[in-house]
Amino acid sequence: MFINLLNDLPGFIWGGPCEDAFNWVASNHPVLMAAWVLYGDMPPHALTFAAEALGKIEDSELVMKVLEPLLDHPDAVVREGVLYGLSGHYNNKPEVGRKIGLMAKNDLSAGVRHAAKDEYDYWIIDHPHEQE
Repeated sequence: MFINLLNDLPGFIWGGPCEDAFNWVASNHPVLMAAWVLYGDMPPHALTFAAEALGKIEDSELVMKVLEPLLDHPDAVVREGVLYGLSGHYNNKPEVGRKIGLMAKNDLSAGVRHAAKDEYDYWIIDHPHEQE
């Protein structure tokens, strides 16, 4: 029931789930934003913006817990948003950096490969020993 409220709330304020709604909730209620990403019922195009908004919070542990599993989401648009959301949050998790490096080479989506390459190239600067 609570998550249903989350799905309905943006309709009252913003006209529906949107980037502004996600950014507001992430800024003001980060744990609520994490719950929304985990349990909310939203289409892929909304989930990508939700993942990006969640990535703007400071709690890297929370961001990683919620977004890392979504790197395997079946929709490319979600994987791309997750990459942007994870940016700067996985410095202490080299396995995530390596996974992003593999996504840069192997993802079926050109957009995801491009986003993953950009993210990996930025990450590898601080982790040159991880480079293949």
